[in-house]
Amino acid sequence: MSAKRDKRTLAEILQLRNERDALYQQTQFDAAYIRQIHVDYRQLEEQLKKLKEHKCELEKSHNKTMKDLVHNQKEAIIVTLKEDVKRLQAERDERDKQIADLKADKDELQSKLSKVAGEKMLDKNPQIADLSDSRRPQKLVEMISILYDNKWTDAFEKSEDKGDEKQICIYLLDIFQACWNYCKETCEQQTKILEQNLLLASENKDGLYALSPGSSKLLTEIRKRSAKEMMPNLYENCFCFRNLNL
Repeated sequence: MSAKRDKRTLAEILQLRNERDALYQQTQFDAAYIRQIHVDYRQLEEQLKKLKEHKCELEKSHNKTMKDLVHNQKEAIIVTLKEDVKRLQAERDERDKQIADLKADKDELQSKLSKVAGEKMLDKNPQIADLSDSRRPQKLVEMISILYDNKWTDAFEKSEDKGDEKQICIYLLDIFQACWNYCKETCEQQTKILEQNLLLASENKDGLYALSPGSSKLLTEIRKRSAKEMMPNLYENCFCFRNLNL
């Protein structure tokens, strides 16, 4: 009876030992598992910390990028606006230059037009006297009046053989008229030849030449200035009665 009880006790002890060993192994496994969980947890914490730090860096980088982008956009807008301002200023300067050139051209054209109009008005217009002309109609009248006062008596006395006073006056008037006609024809012929030579024209078509009023005035002025040099030849041809029909 006692042996049987001891045998059962021994079996229980063995079973308890086995259970103890199993519990010990389970405890060791659980402890290792818990340690692994702690390791994994610490690793996760480290990863989480790194992720948070990386997130902060990304946020900082994003904020900096956005600031740089906004700044660059502003700078680009400012640069574009400055370029537009320069372009508009250049266009304004160009327009101002064009306006100044047009005003200068306008003033020059007005000056030329006034000069041409003045020359055209004075050219061969007895109603308007050119005060700079020493042989304008008024001066010619004065010269003829002086000629009459100084030379008429001598001419009258030298023509007494032509008859009475009336006949002498007619004779002297004929001489004067012949001289006038000869000078007029000579003037017209000289003007025609000069105009023809200036224009290199072989003939005077329809009796007209295309000299401008200014050129015509210069031509007349040249003829007036050279009148003194022409007088000997004019005197020889006219007053020696070569071309007079008295």
